[in-house]
Amino acid sequence: MSKLDPGPVGVALEVSPAYLDEAAELERLGYDTIWLPGGQIDELSRLADLAAATTTPSGSGSTGTPELTR
Repeated sequence: MSKLDPGPVGVALEVSPAYLDEAAELERLGYDTIWLPGGQIDELSRLADLAAATTTPSGSGSTGTPELTR
């Protein structure tokens, strides 16, 4: 099993009507990690939607906060 490397720079997004478009744009700009802080995860499908909005997602969790790393 390989170790996930979140990269040197990441961004925490607030869930909003545009968060999936924002995630895709952040990935295009080269951000390695996109977080959705745990308090905003009222539905696990938000993580699946985020993974679908980016091109090379890989899910991980740290200190109870779900995150997706590219």
